[in-house]
Amino acid sequence: MERTRVGLVGVGTIARTHLAVLAERSDVDLLFTVDPVATAPGPRPHYPDLPTALASHRPDLVVIATPADSHADLAALVLADTDARVLVEKPLVLDPASLDRLRGPDSSRLFTAHHFAFSPEVRWAASLSFGPVTAVTSAFCDPYVLKGEQAFTSYVSPWADSGINQLTVLARLVEPVAVTSLAQEGLHAWATVAYRSGDTSGEARLRVDWRTGASSKSTALSCGEVEIRLDHTAMTGFAFRGGDLLASFGTDGRTPRKIAHYRPLYDSLLSATPDPVLGFDVAAALTGLHASARTPS
Repeated sequence: MERTRVGLVGVGTIARTHLAVLAERSDVDLLFTVDPVATAPGPRPHYPDLPTALASHRPDLVVIATPADSHADLAALVLADTDARVLVEKPLVLDPASLDRLRGPDSSRLFTAHHFAFSPEVRWAASLSFGPVTAVTSAFCDPYVLKGEQAFTSYVSPWADSGINQLTVLARLVEPVAVTSLAQEGLHAWATVAYRSGDTSGEARLRVDWRTGASSKSTALSCGEVEIRLDHTAMTGFAFRGGDLLASFGTDGRTPRKIAHYRPLYDSLLSATPDPVLGFDVAAALTGLHASARTPS
């Protein structure tokens, strides 16, 4: 079996999920980790910067799990100095102008971890055939109010952190076209997004809030008279028409949520034909939508 040699840049919170999923795979070798501050999470070679790591190793895949404002520089470095593929945590970049540095022949090697597109309940909803989606309402809530100013240092803003995840869910279920409005103030945001679903046009309503006692993420879809409810926290879903339950979905109860996202993401990424939702074109489109209305109203 040909094994994929992987380097991981950034060993913070989300890196733990990458490490856990990579450790499950028999077709992967983790070559090195990179972080200028954090210590090595294991016995593999650890470096304070990416150029030093690349001088000593020839990875097939470099995973970038660093703050968003560093993504463009690090991805450009890997694309220029290696033949490796690059998986960048979402969002690919915060500033659409940075896309110009990454666009070109090598962008076919650049992928973005739009992990919510791989959440089990989202893929289940995408498999349903109740007709065009006529309405969407989504709410993503995290208790980052407890983090105070550290939340903004780590995640930039509610919209910057969760808005891209909601757009990712939309990208799996419909075709988002434009962010038609965004109102954000401090710990919360409200956005509307125009989309197409088949021959139907609709508007998605997105709520992000950090003022909550616990994490809670959900999406409600309408397909004419059929209503679909997705609980992203529990990874469950059901569809009904009036008083009739039409379909339901649940998980095994043993798989942590992010592991359930990243397992199929890596299955796709390491396959011969990665899912287009991981590719540069989708990332560029979502970056444009995400950034187009980010300026506070």
